[in-house]
Parts: sequence; structure tokens; C-alpha cells
Amino acid sequence: MLKIIITNATIVTMSHVIDLIIKRGYVYVENGVIKAVGPGEPPPEYEYADYVIEGKGKIVTPGLCIGYFDIYQYLLRFSNKKKITELLSTISRNDTYYITLITLAGLLMKGISCIGLVLSKHHEFAARAVKDLYILTRILIPATTLQNIPNAESIFRKIVAIEPKVIKPGIIINKETLTPKLLNLAKSTNSHIYLLGDIQRDKVKEILGQGYGVTVLDPDPMHVKELSSIKGLNLVVTDRSLSSWCPNSGIGVFEENIDIFDNCKKLLELGKSSIDIFASLTTWGAAALGLSNMGSIEPGRIALLSIFNIQNPQVWPIAGDMESLFRALVSGNVPVETVIIRDDIVIDNSELLTAGESVLQKARDRISDILKSLDLEVF
Repeated sequence: MLKIIITNATIVTMSHVIDLIIKRGYVYVENGVIKAVGPGEPPPEYEYADYVIEGKGKIVTPGLCIGYFDIYQYLLRFSNKKKITELLSTISRNDTYYITLITLAGLLMKGISCIGLVLSKHHEFAARAVKDLYILTRILIPATTLQNIPNAESIFRKIVAIEPKVIKPGIIINKETLTPKLLNLAKSTNSHIYLLGDIQRDKVKEILGQGYGVTVLDPDPMHVKELSSIKGLNLVVTDRSLSSWCPNSGIGVFEENIDIFDNCKKLLELGKSSIDIFASLTTWGAAALGLSNMGSIEPGRIALLSIFNIQNPQVWPIAGDMESLFRALVSGNVPVETVIIRDDIVIDNSELLTAGESVLQKARDRISDILKSLDLEVF
């Protein structure tokens, strides 16, 4: 297994047990787990790692998380979103693979290392793209889709088996599809449950009490305060409900602002703290996805790390107080240099390492054909 050492870096730990910011320090990763983090030079036993990253002029943060994301909306983010229905009716399984591949590759280049990915069809082919890119993914299948699949349990088992280290299952349930059958499916497949925000508080508490992992998606602003007080419950807000954001929420994207950083900027405009917003992209974001033991940089945590180049002329200098630093990070403008997911270096020197240019070009060619078939010009 790969041993990785990052030295001389500014480290934003997002930890409650060690310093929030270490101005010149090191992070040591072994077997996909953070073994040590601290200020100054690393101890001698960590000096002979397999891979050494010089961190001068860089900031190391926990990997960024998107709590809810629709790849088909993203594909049409610059064009007519009314074409979604037509797109879904025409794409093949291989098309879904290429769409997932090119979409997630773009997100990795922005420092995103874990995501709640909404999929209504061709789940196994999307899962293969997740494996090939190696991005930690909660594949969220709408209950309305599962109701029409007789062997739903086997679907979940197949997609997880493709790469258990990075693929996790989830089900999106509303009050019409909240049935004992679907709850049993969630339990038998160890699936995290996303409840749409119109489900009553007492029902949410009842499901939590039965041992399910639960996230409420886009909670009703009238009930968000009482929902946020329920122990063990997670929240994700998208562009449909940014006014419902509160501490311990993750952030997702729906359709109006398909870029996660647009939603961050809107939260800043609403007067939210940039430090709290960054927690929504990291610590709270991982929890909202039902991903335990990650989201911060501290010994024993799974290694999900993004490294940003703060000496790049696009953003240098970042000057001011701690709030200024986090404001820069949530802007989405700081170039990403490296992304580490478990024991795999997925991005390095701002280049994608897990998917070659040839397969990405195949994806571009096929997606261009799809878009042209929808009477959309591709530039």
C-alpha cells in the first residue's frame, strides 16, 4: 500500500481535537488512513514514504463533498434544461458511463472527493465510471425507480461489488414511497436513506430510532430548526432551500445553481460564516452523506485530501484573517493541485491520473453526438 507524506504545507484540519489550522506542517498517509499530522518537520520514521509532496505555497484540506448531485442536469448546465426528459429517454448504458465519467472528472478537478450521485437508470454502468475515476460516491436511487424493479436488492449488491471502497448505496424516499418494504430494502442493503423534506418530524425520529442512517434533503424552512435539533439526523440543502441552511448541514445542487460553489457564494450573501460553509463542504458534508470517519484531517481518519495552490497568480495573495482564507476556499477559485482518495492519488500537478486522455476523448466524442441529437450545438 502507498505511503504518502505531505510536507511544509498549510493544513486546514477542520478537526475538533487538534488545531484548526497548522501553518507549516505535515500529513502522513499509510494504507489510505491518516497516520499522523502535525506542525514542523515530520518525524524521521515518516521521511521515507513512497510518495513525497512538497507543500510550500499550498493548502491541504479535507476532500470536498457534494451532498446531492444530478449528472444529467450538470450535462445540460449551460443549455436548455427542458431537454432532460428527451435526454433520459434516448441514452444507452454506455452513454451513462461516459456522462458519469466526464462529469465526475470535472468535479474531481475542483477538489470534490465525495458525492451523493442521483441515478434513475443504468446504475451499474455509472458505478463502473465511479470505479475508474476512484471518487467516493453514495449512489442515490429514487424510490420511485425501485418500486418498478423486482430484484432491487441485487441491483444494490451489484453496484457496491464493483468497488466497495468508494461506492456506497442510498435511497431517496418521499412520504408517498415511505413503505415498510423500502425500509427493509434499505436495511438489507445497508443503504443510507435520503428523506425529502416534507416528511413529518415524528416520522423522521421513528426511522432514526430503528437504526437507519438518515439525511433530510431540502428541509422545510418552517421545520428546519426542530429537525436540526434531532440527534443523529443529517441535513442537505440545495439551491431550492438555501434559506434552510444551518450548522451541521451539507450542501447539494439541484438545478438552478448546478455549481456547488455558486451555492456557497449565495450562502455568503445570506450572511453565513465562510468557516461554517467550508464545514458544510467537508466535515458536515461527509456526515450528511452518511460517511463516517472522514471529513477532517486527524490521525485515524480515512484520507480524503485536497491540496490547493495558493501561490497561483489567479488567487495570490490571500490576505486578511482566518475568515478571508475560508472565503477564498469556498469561492471555488483556488486552483486544485492534488486530490488523494484513500491510498490513491487521483489528481496530481492538476492532472487527472485515474482516467487516461483516450477514454476521456471517447467520452467527449460520444457526449457531443448525444447533445447534437438533441439539436444542441457543441462548442
